[in-house]
Amino acid sequence: MHCRPPISPKTVRLAAALLGAALALPPARAAIDDPAPVGREVAQLELELTAETAKVALLRAQIAQRRAQAEPSLRPLPAGGETRRTLAVTPSSTMTMTVAQLAAWSLVSQLPGGTVGTVQATGSMRPLFDEHALLILEAAPYDALRVGDIVTYVHPGTGQLVVHRLLEKRGDKFWPKGDANSRFDNEYVTRENYRMRVCGILYTHQG
Repeated sequence: MHCRPPISPKTVRLAAALLGAALALPPARAAIDDPAPVGREVAQLELELTAETAKVALLRAQIAQRRAQAEPSLRPLPAGGETRRTLAVTPSSTMTMTVAQLAAWSLVSQLPGGTVGTVQATGSMRPLFDEHALLILEAAPYDALRVGDIVTYVHPGTGQLVVHRLLEKRGDKFWPKGDANSRFDNEYVTRENYRMRVCGILYTHQG
């Protein structure tokens, strides 16, 4: 039987020091040398970046759409392409109705036979004027009337005073129509029912 020589205390201390150094090494050393996990992480980050970029592009498109809706269009409307909104909007001013009346009567004083007219809230002459406007009326002769003039006449059927535009002339009669109406009036303007011609419009504050 062979016996091993006894291990000296110095040898034990050296072995313990080597074991401690080995245990102090960083774990999973082999994983650092393997590029596969790093590549997968980069690919995942790239996918997340692509998704976030798409979200930003969508938000920018929504912002541009909201701005386009909020800002008025600079393109003019084509002839005959008025919308319901444009037909409902009439000009205004800072003048109150009282101030406008004083100004209107001052103008009328220079027109022989002239007067000031008010407008009923029918909307038939929008967008040129509505009930917030005052009309300067002149006593123009019937023979001086032309297509395009705006006149007042007494409607034979209702007896009401109407202010509409002359759009056609048929013989000695004119066929009137409100600017906002889709149809011509059902009565002609004649020498008998014609009253006055509009020669000026004063707009008032619509607050």
